[in-house]
Amino acid sequence: MRNFKKEVIELAEREKFSIVSSWTEYLTLSSGQSKKYLIAPAGSEALAETHEFFNEDKDDYDEIPEEINGQKVVQIEGEYIVGGPLIINSDYSGLEFDDLSDPELVTWLIDSGWGKLTSNAIIKKALQWEWQE
Repeated sequence: MRNFKKEVIELAEREKFSIVSSWTEYLTLSSGQSKKYLIAPAGSEALAETHEFFNEDKDDYDEIPEEINGQKVVQIEGEYIVGGPLIINSDYSGLEFDDLSDPELVTWLIDSGWGKLTSNAIIKKALQWEWQE
């Protein structure tokens, strides 16, 4: 059996908003549990709060490190510094599928709002390039 080079492959990203904050959500592809693949939303882990780096004497932020607790910093999202590996969001259901011809895949992409940002062609390319022998 072949395995992914990475545990989670990023296919697309989009900005999400609430009344008080914004964040980046990623569409990911990984190995499924009951079927071959899982396509699901994911996000970065909160590594620290931005206020931890605020210097009151300078009334400004100190330089944000490249890593926090051994995890690579990706960006600042609202009040948080986020990074590390992508984590599949358990609050939203993804879809497990065995191949790109699964009609549920297209339906899921459209219903979840990812259909405008990705396509089966992008997923197929990821499947071709992200395998290790």
